[in-house]
Amino acid sequence: MGGGSAIKQSERRSHQGESVQGEYSNKVMNCQKGGLKDILILGKYEVRKTGDGYELLKSSEPIGWFSVAVVEDDRVLFPLSKGIQLEVSERGCREILISEKAELCGLIASDGGIYSTKSHPDHEVHFCSIDRVLVERYNELFRTVYGINPYLHHKKKSTGESYFESRTYHKGVYFDLLDLDIKPGAYKFRVPLKHLDKGGLRAYLRGFFSGDGNITKDVTQQYKIGLQSTCKEGLEGLREAFKLLGFHPLEIFQEKQWNTKWRDRYHFSISAYEHMRFVKEIGTDQPNRMKRMEEIERQLKRRSYKK
Repeated sequence: MGGGSAIKQSERRSHQGESVQGEYSNKVMNCQKGGLKDILILGKYEVRKTGDGYELLKSSEPIGWFSVAVVEDDRVLFPLSKGIQLEVSERGCREILISEKAELCGLIASDGGIYSTKSHPDHEVHFCSIDRVLVERYNELFRTVYGINPYLHHKKKSTGESYFESRTYHKGVYFDLLDLDIKPGAYKFRVPLKHLDKGGLRAYLRGFFSGDGNITKDVTQQYKIGLQSTCKEGLEGLREAFKLLGFHPLEIFQEKQWNTKWRDRYHFSISAYEHMRFVKEIGTDQPNRMKRMEEIERQLKRRSYKK
């Protein structure tokens, strides 16, 4: 990722340009999970252990060299930079987001944005929330991924309502997120499914749900867990993310607005029988929803005990 040209970004992602070279921190280097045999075959790809690192080949042609390799049951992960890993498996080779970056992107998709124009080339990345804890979580993730410490601002609207905001102006970060196409325009977002493994899917959904999720009670006092947005395309991407994890989300419903100045909203819910799984696997960083999730967990445990 980063601020290179679109052509160079495309070449690097498909490994058609220069060889892939890993960048990593000491923290990442110490996270190596397992060893590697001298040669590991993964479909068209081959990983060879060298004296001081690992060489990646495709159809016997070298395409990259790395100092660190994280070996798992069905794949090998090579740390790159800015919260990206190169995943090599029998299914192929792709760049995926680490969990912290996936959650960060989910938060930006919900209540954040990236902004820059020719007349105002500020390269702005921001996130806003009425919950200070949520903005602090955003800043923590930002520091982990980019090594930059954003400022947290407390602001008030003309109506008297207050909120918290984090803004950064960094060209490299801006183009890195722009390459992922997570915010193609105002009131729009896209889920970067091709860059998310299962851990990334869960983290992204946690980030988005923390910003734009809801937990309500119906007329029977039963809880409903749902996600909402004015961007139907983005919501369809969220449903697909749940499906990839084996969930069975309900259909998307449109909520028409009586005021023509307001945008119609779309929402969908999680099946009630999957609430406990949602609480355990996805969760949230939003304080009030965390409390409600604890109530849901207690409620479901009581029902299970009665049975």
